[in-house]
Formats: sequence, structure tokens, C-alpha cells
Amino acid sequence: MTLRRAATLSLLALALAVLPALAQPPVDTPPPPEEDAPWSPETFQTEFAASYTPQRALALCMDAAEETDDFDFLRLILDKWKSVDPDDAAAYFARRQASREGSPQAAVLRGLASQDPLDALHWARAAIALDPGNLAAYRLLTGVYMRNLFGETDPPEALVAAFERDKDAFQRLAEFSGDDPEALRPLEEYQLHAGDAQAALATFEKAKAAGARWAQDLELARIKAHLGDYGAVRDIVAKNIDSFVAAGRLSADERDDYVRYYYANSLRDAHAYEQLLTERRAETPAADDREARADRDYDIACLEAMLGRREPAVDALQAALDSGFTNAQQMKDDEDLKSLHDHPRWNALVAEAEAAHAAGAGVRRTAILAEQVDRVAPDWTLRATDGTMVSLADLRGQVVLLDFWATWCGPCRMAMPVLDTWMKERKPAGVRVFSVNVWEQTPAGAAAFMKREGYGMELLFDGDDVAKAYGVTGIPYLCAIDAEGHLRFEEKGYSPELADKLDAWAGVLVTR
Repeated sequence: MTLRRAATLSLLALALAVLPALAQPPVDTPPPPEEDAPWSPETFQTEFAASYTPQRALALCMDAAEETDDFDFLRLILDKWKSVDPDDAAAYFARRQASREGSPQAAVLRGLASQDPLDALHWARAAIALDPGNLAAYRLLTGVYMRNLFGETDPPEALVAAFERDKDAFQRLAEFSGDDPEALRPLEEYQLHAGDAQAALATFEKAKAAGARWAQDLELARIKAHLGDYGAVRDIVAKNIDSFVAAGRLSADERDDYVRYYYANSLRDAHAYEQLLTERRAETPAADDREARADRDYDIACLEAMLGRREPAVDALQAALDSGFTNAQQMKDDEDLKSLHDHPRWNALVAEAEAAHAAGAGVRRTAILAEQVDRVAPDWTLRATDGTMVSLADLRGQVVLLDFWATWCGPCRMAMPVLDTWMKERKPAGVRVFSVNVWEQTPAGAAAFMKREGYGMELLFDGDDVAKAYGVTGIPYLCAIDAEGHLRFEEKGYSPELADKLDAWAGVLVTR
């Protein structure tokens, strides 16, 4: 579904999603601990945050893990290790467990490191067999189902079968955890999955009264969606968004988009597709607002497809094309439309969108160039992957494209392959493309991610202060700087037209 035409992960979205605080890595690399000094969580985190290469980060993880048997410390090491090389982490903790066969902690760590849900369940059960009251094992067991079963439309049959064996673990975890309100979250998730939204509401209210961090208003909106109280969902979401507008953290003209986005997410979580479809059909955009009409009809197509009604879905998709929708790539990539790919009309619809997109190139280019700005780009000097320092001042005479991003940012991951393909296939000479990593806990993880994906952009680290100087409040944020050091174009969030914009930016700036 479209929901919002440009996706961005903003500071607001971070707050709404209740993401953990993001530690800022220090600029200067601290000296290593003294040779005989033991590792502590503090010294490990400090050194890990200052590691810019995967090799250095993995060596730190191995060294620290070999020195400790403390479960909490090992869990911290594992989390960092997985952020750089999950396969390497899984291999190490498998070896570690094999040498400690009677240890429930080693079994839990092996399960946490595993990338196979069924294997992780095996090691959680093994830990419980060794220690029937092991909370970490129950957290591992319930977490596997929360991540891989709950909310999935087509989960593996083996996982569904395993769940029947393990479903009592959710209640046992809550009982064994005593007064810990955070342990009520898996129970609430299980109750929603089981279709008992009233029980989930009671669990939520108990957790909220006890001060659980997860018991926030947007979680309440999600439960209300499962209860079918859609008016309450909208009211809760609107109240939260309005508080951000009042605090100046969101502009008033973005208010309705955010309300719609979080409202729709809550209903989608409850599979309330019929309700969303009814509301979307009831919308009547102005006859001359072709973009709004195209968005509405595209969303209708997605909802009809998810409900298994292929003919109405195809008809709605045709209506979206008739109103000016031209993003064939979005059609092909959209999981909501996957069931239409073998429909007799599908290929013709994709071809129509591609032809319309090509025919509108001139109009789009004119609109893109009309957004040109002219202000001096703040100077910067940032660290590259090889340890050298790169400065904007040293790049005068070249066009510079900057993409501010982070590994945990979903919209960034949508933009990066588009940027990479454009750079490798269409970038003209005289243009440098940099991915500026910001708001990141794991610089080495960013480098490993870029290498794993095969991206060719030049990676720069420690971009938080630069992002602030450029006024970045949400990522991805892309901008184009001309050969004289003036910022000429910028893009906030991910747009389906990103490749067209990059073409237009480079086209006008390289020929200056």
C-alpha cells in the first residue's frame, strides 16, 4: 500500500516506535585496555563503538567472550557480534555450547545466536530441560514465536506445529517473572495471536499500571483494532500525533499523513482489511487531484488482493493507472499485490505503467528541477572505511551526493539499492556518491552491511554532527552539492521517483 508517498524514519517515528536510545560513537578511538586488564561491559562497548572495520569488531567480540562466563555480558557481546557477522556469531556460540553441554546458559546463547527458528526452539527447550525455571530460556522460546509466527500470513508448517507444543510457555514466563511487567509483553502478544483481545487488554492494563515501558498508547490502539473499536484507534493515534504537533516536533501539514499511517498500521496488524477497504472506498478526492485518486485506488487494489479478490483488485489497479499511477517497480515489489502476478492482465498493467512512466519523463524532470535550492553546504570532514579523512572542501570541482542513513532504518534500506544501481549504471563522470552513517550504535556493522549487500557508495562514519548542520531530522536524507560547494537539491525520505531525481540532479549540476 502507498499510505505515504515518501517514506522517512524521523525523530518522531523513533519516539513513536519506542526504539532504544542510540549511542553516539566517540570521534577519537580510545586506547585498548591494558594487557592484563579484564574486559567489562563498559570497556567492551567503548571499544566496540570505536571499531570501524568488521575485522576489528569481530576480534573484540572473540577476545571479550573468551574472558567471561557472565551471561548478561555474553548476551551483550552476542548482540554486537550479530550486528556485524551473524554467521560468525552463530558458529562461535555453537562451539561454546558444545564445550559446555550441561550449561543451560550456553544452550540459551546458542539459541539466541541461531538464525534458524526451529533450531533456536530446540536450544530453548534444551535449556529448560536443564533448568525448568530458566527465564532466559523462556524469553528465547517465546521470542521465536513473536518474531516468526505471530502476525505472519503464511508461516512455516513446522513452526505452527511446534507452537502447539510450546504455547503454555507464555503463561509460564509471566508466572516465573513475578512482578516484572516487561515479561507480560509476550503473554499479551500470545493472547492477540490466539484471538483473545479482551485478555490482551487486561494484560496491557496490568502492565501499564506497573510501569511497563512497552505499555504505550499506540500499543493500546493496536489492541483496540483487534477488538474492532476503530473509532478508539483513530482517537488514540490522533491524540498522540497532536501532542507532537503541539510540541513542535511535527509540522501541522504532516499531521493527517501520520494519523493515517499509524491508524492503518493498527488495523493491518488486526487484519481489519475490510474496514480499511470500506474507509478507503468512501474517500472522494477532488476530480482534479489525480495523485490522491491514484493513491486511493492503488490502496484499494492492495486491500482487495489481500482479501483474495483478484478481479476487483485488478480493476482498482487499472483505475490507479488511469489516474496517473506509473510506478511499475512498486507494483512488482509490493508484497500486497503478489497474488496478482499470475493474473492474465498483470503483465499488461505493468507494461502500461512503464510506458506511462517513460512518457512523463519530461514533466517529472521539470518538476524536479523546480525544487532547486541554493545555499552554502556546511563543510565537513569524516572518516572513511580505510581510516582516511574525507573533507567536502577537498571535493571542490566535483558534484557530491550525500545519503544520510542507518542500518536500522527501513526507508534507508529502500533507498540504498536504488542509489547503488543508479551509481553503477547511470552516474555521469564528475560525481562522487557518499553514504553518511548517522545515529548508529555499530559503525563496524554499517561497514559489514554495505559489504554484504555489495553497495558501491563510499561509506563515511560519525555523521551525527554533519546531519545536524544540514538540518536532518529524518532519514534517509539525500542531497546534491554542486562543484562550488552549494547545496542545490535535497530529498527527505524515500521516494519511488528517486532514480529520476538523481538523473535530473546530476544532469543539471554536471553540465554547469
